[in-house]
Amino acid sequence: MIELSGVSKDYLVGQSKVHAVSDVSFEIAKGEFAAIAGPSGSGKSTLLNLIGGIERPSAGRLLVDGQSIGELTPDQSALMRRAKMGFIFQTFNLLPVFTAYENVEYPLHLLNVPNEERRRRVDALLKEVGMSERADHKPSQLSGGQRQRVAIARALAAQPSVVLADEPTANLDHQTADEIIALMKKLHQDHGVTIIFSTHDPRIIEQANRLIRLDSGRLATA
Repeated sequence: MIELSGVSKDYLVGQSKVHAVSDVSFEIAKGEFAAIAGPSGSGKSTLLNLIGGIERPSAGRLLVDGQSIGELTPDQSALMRRAKMGFIFQTFNLLPVFTAYENVEYPLHLLNVPNEERRRRVDALLKEVGMSERADHKPSQLSGGQRQRVAIARALAAQPSVVLADEPTANLDHQTADEIIALMKKLHQDHGVTIIFSTHDPRIIEQANRLIRLDSGRLATA
């Protein structure tokens, strides 16, 4: 599903080059529940952005479903993300003027999914994440945990091959974070989708069936 070979990502900060990710190689198989773990500043989010095609590698080769991320044009990269990937963010990134229903439905509009199929998918996903009764509520009317549930449903709406979750429990209290982890584990099992987290949350790390540790942008040896 995902293959990285010697992948690096550098940034210019003023006149200095910052090595955010350095010579990283690993593979993630289809259907894995994987965690990219490490302390703040270790390169977790950068690596997730590279896998998601949001950023391009400075060096190395990165394949997602057989496609080389570095060789895609910006438009091709956007189409790949839209069709094959779902994203979950620690800040939820819901559209504030849309209801929960409309937020989940929005990716399906972009893919020109017919009305009846959109309704079927959105209703089913909101039910799965326990948000059917809040379908008409806007994000400002929802708790953090409820917003993350809507974000999870949105990430699954397009039936992606892979879901990328960047610190999905970082802004949640302990109990709500546990509920979100349990929900994502269940959805992973039910949908068979590959899920990759960036996290330093030991509760997610314990649930992962694959652990990739980063330290200062490199794969940790222990």
